[in-house]
Amino acid sequence: MHESVIVKFQADGNPCNLELGFVPDFAEIYNLNATYGSPFKIEWSPLFGEGQEIWHNRIADNTTTGASSIYFKNSGGYISAYQGLAYDPGTENDDSDPAGARGFSGITIAAGFMSDDDAILVKALRSLRLEDLGDIG
Repeated sequence: MHESVIVKFQADGNPCNLELGFVPDFAEIYNLNATYGSPFKIEWSPLFGEGQEIWHNRIADNTTTGASSIYFKNSGGYISAYQGLAYDPGTENDDSDPAGARGFSGITIAAGFMSDDDAILVKALRSLRLEDLGDIG
């Protein structure tokens, strides 16, 4: 059993701290407006290691691209875990929405993956169990 979240949003050209309610064990992030030769899909997991992702580049209509269509990117860094606290000022003079710290978690998507007005689709999964058996270096 697992938990999944699917989110679609319009990028504004800035990095995005995407609130999912959890840091996913595995995520697929799509840029539906990616240009030829750039990643249209990134697969990410904290098990891959810091800055490591699987990139699926968009291939031109003539099936050529300047890079491999799918590859493991050792220094991608477009996606990272995001956890933190934010101060919520609440609603002035309203005890039903008090001020205080609020927790949030999800992923950060770097601005380099998306341009202003790009359509971004995220599928994030949290597993019942996540194990690194330590037998792969």
